[in-house]
Amino acid sequence: MKKLYLVDVSSMFFRAFYAIPPLSNPEGMPTNALYGFLSMTIKLLRDIKPDYMAFCFDRKEPSFRSEIYPEYKANRGEMPEDLVPQVPYVRKLSELIGIPVLDKEGFEADDVIGTLTRLGRDRDMEVIIVSGDKDFAQLVGPFVTMYDTMKNVRYDEQGVVDKWGVSPEQIIDYLALVGDSSDNIPGVKGVGPKGAQKLLAEFKTLDGIYENLDKISGKALKEKLKNAKDEAYLAKKLVTIVQDADGEWTLDQLKLKPIDKEGLRGALNHLGFKSFEKNLLGEVSKEVGEPASSESSGEKKASVSKASVSTKAKPSSTGSNQNWAERTWTLTDLETDVQAYGEVWAAVSERGLLFGFNGRAGYVDGDLLDVGQVLGSKLLAWKGFDLK
Repeated sequence: MKKLYLVDVSSMFFRAFYAIPPLSNPEGMPTNALYGFLSMTIKLLRDIKPDYMAFCFDRKEPSFRSEIYPEYKANRGEMPEDLVPQVPYVRKLSELIGIPVLDKEGFEADDVIGTLTRLGRDRDMEVIIVSGDKDFAQLVGPFVTMYDTMKNVRYDEQGVVDKWGVSPEQIIDYLALVGDSSDNIPGVKGVGPKGAQKLLAEFKTLDGIYENLDKISGKALKEKLKNAKDEAYLAKKLVTIVQDADGEWTLDQLKLKPIDKEGLRGALNHLGFKSFEKNLLGEVSKEVGEPASSESSGEKKASVSKASVSTKAKPSSTGSNQNWAERTWTLTDLETDVQAYGEVWAAVSERGLLFGFNGRAGYVDGDLLDVGQVLGSKLLAWKGFDLK
C-alpha cells in the first residue's frame, strides 16, 4: 500500500522556534527556528520512506472561520519579532528540498491536510498525518493515522480513544463541548474533558446530548448545556476540518521532486547553515526506511540517534542564552528530538548541554553556549554523574 505523509508545518516551525536557543546568520537575521525546522525535516526524511508527501501551510489572510466567528484566534498575540523574518524561508527551503508545498486561499493548513487525507483515502493509500494536534484525531480511521514525531507516537483509532477518551468519530463533538482556548473557541463553559467524555459515552453525539437534556442528571450541568447550546454548535463548525477545500489536487502534485542542489546550497550559505549540506545533499537524498513501530516491540527501549549536524551561525548577543534558558525552564512542552517512549534527545555535536526538566529533556550545542551564564543560573540545581 502506498504511503502519503501530510505535515503540519506551522506546528513544526513554532515548536522549533521555542526549542532552539537564539541564533543569527552573519548578517544578523535570526535563524533559530529555521535551524530547528531543517533538523526536524532531515530527521523526518531519514525516518520515513514516503511515496507521496506534502508540507501544508496556513495562509496570511484569515480563513472562512474568521468570517463565521470574528473572535476566532483573536486572543493570540503578535508573532515574536525574531520569528517574523524567518517565515518566508520555510516555504523556500521546503521547495528547494523538493517537498511539495500546498495551501489554499480561505482555508487553513488543517483543511489542506483534511482534503489531502480524503484524496489519499479515496485512492486506497495509507495516510500518515505528521502532527500531535488533537484536531487531526477526527480524521483518524482505517489506514489513516497521526504520527507525533516529537513523542515518536502513532495514533490509530484505538490510540485516539486511549489518549482523548472518545472515538475519532466523536472528536468533533468532544471539542465542541470543551472548546479550544488556544483558538479562542468557546465551547460549553464548565464542561471539561472528563465531563465531555461521560456525556458522549452516554449520548454518543452532540445532537444526542441536546435531544436528551431532560435525562441529564445534575441541575447545574443541565443549565450549562442549555445556556451554551449556540456556543457548542458554533464551536462544532469551527473545529470541523474541511475535507473538500480543493477538488483539483492530484497525486502527481504530491510526488517528491529532485533537490535543487545549487539553490539549496546558496540558501544554506546565506543562513549560515553550510554544514547542513552533507545531510540534505547527501544522506537525505538517498532512500531511507520506515521507522520501527513502537507498538511492535514489547520492550520499551530508548535509543539515541547522533546526527552530524552543526552550524556556523553566530550565537546571538550576550545574555540571550541565559534568557533562553530561563524561558525554556518555564515551558511544559519543550521537546527536541524524541526517539522513544518519552525519552527526549538531541545529539547534534560532541560537546554540549543535555538537560532535563518536568520529565522532559533538551540539548544545546556547546558552540552556542555561554557556559558560565547557563551553569550559573540560579534556576538550576546541579548534580554530577560520571564526572572526570
